[in-house]
Amino acid sequence: MKYSCRQTRLMAMNCEQVIERCVELLNACYYGKKIGSKTDTLQPSHPGIVCVLKRMGIFQPIQPYLDNGCNLMGNGKIRKTFFSMIAEHSVGRCQTGTPQCHQCSLISFCQTGLSNHKYRKDNRPVAIDLFAGAGGLSAGFHYEGFRIALAIERSRHAAQTYRHNHPGVPVLEADARRVSAADILNITGLKPCSISVIMGGPPCQGYSAAGLRKPRREQNLLYQIVAKIARGVKAPVLLMENVPGLAKVGGVNFKTQILSFVANQGFNVKAVELDASKFGVPQRRKRLLFLGIHNRLNSNPQLLVPTQLKHTCSVVKAFKGLPSLIMDSGKDVAIHRGVVIYNHRAMVHSPEVVAKIQQIQPGNGPPSYRRLPVTLAQTIIAGHRALPVHPKQHRTITVREAARLQTIPDKFRFLGPHAEQPLQVANAVPYNMARALGRAALRVLK
Repeated sequence: MKYSCRQTRLMAMNCEQVIERCVELLNACYYGKKIGSKTDTLQPSHPGIVCVLKRMGIFQPIQPYLDNGCNLMGNGKIRKTFFSMIAEHSVGRCQTGTPQCHQCSLISFCQTGLSNHKYRKDNRPVAIDLFAGAGGLSAGFHYEGFRIALAIERSRHAAQTYRHNHPGVPVLEADARRVSAADILNITGLKPCSISVIMGGPPCQGYSAAGLRKPRREQNLLYQIVAKIARGVKAPVLLMENVPGLAKVGGVNFKTQILSFVANQGFNVKAVELDASKFGVPQRRKRLLFLGIHNRLNSNPQLLVPTQLKHTCSVVKAFKGLPSLIMDSGKDVAIHRGVVIYNHRAMVHSPEVVAKIQQIQPGNGPPSYRRLPVTLAQTIIAGHRALPVHPKQHRTITVREAARLQTIPDKFRFLGPHAEQPLQVANAVPYNMARALGRAALRVLK
């Protein structure tokens, strides 16, 4: 089924894929609500359902299937609950009179929502997040007062996580190399110079000590996308985050290359290495930041260096308040002492793996099963899609515990298969560091 929408064409998606993603988002949005008794019997012709589908622009392409009694979607059938959730959505976010597009996780796929997004009046400074991942950097900037007008993320599951936790923000699930500055201005309805910050963390596998470290990989040149788009939209501030390992890869000094390239795009740029533990993050997580201010502002990029905090946090303190788990226990959504806990589910280990884990002392162990210390962790990684070992319990930590180590708020929920979630949280910019960077950017813009 064809689906005509500029944003969806950039994402190279058909109607079935759009509906499949909407089902996942609606299920996450309305999880736990009693949907069914009144809505399971609703027909696709129900006014509320028709209204939502028309606003999204998918009613016409799927109407022939509905008329013929076919519930086609992707690999087979539209789940019976799809129309129930759409009906719920029609009385929740997508009301007949005044749809709340700025709070809707489906906005990426909704023609009406994207149109309303273009013309929404908002006086907050605007940021665009490239290579956005699950949205850690955006979350910090949003908290500090920025409006995130658009995010670009190629990974389906990370993009879905971003959409769920940043309702009202369109997410282009696309290769950033296929997106131009003109595309961004067209989708957001913004004019050149009206976007304050272009930010992003290009994939680091080509630079990281845990990656391949091959200097000739095309992936190592993605920093050029950030700089070119910043120049194209005439943003006053540019911010790029990556690993310190990019300073030199296979004899190639990428740090010097990036500084030179960004400077040639019209920015006064500075590279600075920051340790996340200096911002209240319980990790000795070092990152290399490229901070640029457009030459027309005639300002020193040193102003973009965030202020460090005086207090520190430990691993055990970060885990405080989470329920203790044994191996293969916990749930993706659970209630603990009246509070909803997301993504707190322990991994299954074989008896052989458990025996190995039991012998590992805190702060020690091989890279694949390193046990966390009780004080400050090293940079958390998701080796083989598994996270480090708990400092006291004989299991790897949960996605929620990893999110605590990234200072990501508990309300932030990771979507996608359980095996895909560790990489999302490990790749995220720590929330506290993101907030500090947002505060520094605000100082420059004011």
